Amino acid sequence: MRASSTSHPGFLPSLLVTTRRDHLHLALLCFGLLGALGLAIELGLLSTADAQVSSDARSWAIERPWLEGPLLAVEWVFEARTVMWMGVVLAGVLLVRRHARAAVLVAAVSVATRELTQHAKALFGRDRPLWQDTDHLLGSGSYPSGHAAGIVALAGLLVVLTFAHTRRTETRRLVSVAAGAVVLLVFADRLMLGRHYVTDLLGGALLSTGLILVGLAIVGPLRPVEMQQRRRPVSSGAPVAVGVLVSRSA
Repeated sequence: MRASSTSHPGFLPSLLVTTRRDHLHLALLCFGLLGALGLAIELGLLSTADAQVSSDARSWAIERPWLEGPLLAVEWVFEARTVMWMGVVLAGVLLVRRHARAAVLVAAVSVATRELTQHAKALFGRDRPLWQDTDHLLGSGSYPSGHAAGIVALAGLLVVLTFAHTRRTETRRLVSVAAGAVVLLVFADRLMLGRHYVTDLLGGALLSTGLILVGLAIVGPLRPVEMQQRRRPVSSGAPVAVGVLVSRSA
């Protein structure tokens, strides 16, 4: 069983060592879907279902007033600018620990996600839902969601770094589950505060995922530790020493 798991590292480890061209192709797919989704929104193809889910989530939260404080707290903690600085701090830690390529990846993706989200909002110009929470009304564009883009970028980067530097299955699973849970928390927060439609969240996720893939293409593959160990040459010191001793005794 162990030999089988070693020879088949899994989807994410394999994705990390995919060629630059493949990373770019996947990134283009994400950006293409981002644009196609934006076009569908502009044409009103998804408006009915999109509005229904978002308004229902907001109505559910209104019926539970005790949720207001926690929801606003989540909104504040995971604000797009704050999440960007979390990524920058993480990049600094990686740089101090001499993981230069990983530091460049994290810093570049974190900043690019924040900046490009703002440009995408201006490009698509989608209005916020009419039923958004009246506390701290947001007037910026709705598509794509900055909160969604930021948290997916940070969570995705943490998972990528974990698979690249940690071999323990338990650690990988813990980080992946925790990262996914935080992403879902932020997504639910945006819907229950009425700040976004579901498609806004999907758009943010597509944008940041595409940027992570572009980052991997630029800095080169971050090889998972099990693949690093597999590529290490076996030391030939011991056999040579034995050969020398045998020849001398002869």
